[in-house]
Amino acid sequence: MRVARSSFVRIIAVAAVVALAMSLTSCGLFKKVQPITVADPGGFFHFKIPGSWLAKPSPGAIQIYGSTTPPKTEKLEALTAVVFVRQVESKELNSDEYKKADIAKLLSTTVKSRAESRKWSSAKIGSPKKFKLGGRSGYMLEATATDAQGVKFSGAYYYVRTLDREIFIVSSAPVAQWAEASKQLNEVISNQWFWHVPLPKASTETTKTPTKKK
Repeated sequence: MRVARSSFVRIIAVAAVVALAMSLTSCGLFKKVQPITVADPGGFFHFKIPGSWLAKPSPGAIQIYGSTTPPKTEKLEALTAVVFVRQVESKELNSDEYKKADIAKLLSTTVKSRAESRKWSSAKIGSPKKFKLGGRSGYMLEATATDAQGVKFSGAYYYVRTLDREIFIVSSAPVAQWAEASKQLNEVISNQWFWHVPLPKASTETTKTPTKKK
């Protein structure tokens, strides 16, 4: 079933990221990996993650956990992220509402809704800033809060619209781990993300992971 745009951001606002990771753990779907390529099941992009992380791609949501040991409880203990992906149908893509949408405002509204639905306390939500995901422009913002389990955390939230895809990345880690975790995540986002479908007039885009010459 196609997820409507309003439903897409609503799902992101309420999604329990750690609980998603736990459900995979209980099913034995997480795998320890060496530095590897994580591919979008829809074939739109891939990215590389550190060998000390875990990942599970599935249609519409790629789950990432920044540890070699999968989570065993709902308590946030390490970097946890989900890359949400939606393909936009042509009718919506060409509508005035979609074309004129304020992406920065939509990102901010979604994170604030998430803070409310996930019962954050002492939340400090930053203002949207421009960033690039694999060279393509979008908006991101950072937040710090205490979650419903009493863990003080920091997080970053990213929103990009490119061609017929919407990509929303939700990430968080305990405050004490955030500086290092965010540095590694930014490396993935900035330098280890590769699009498979080039933009018009973007023939110089790198669409595969570079390899070192022997």
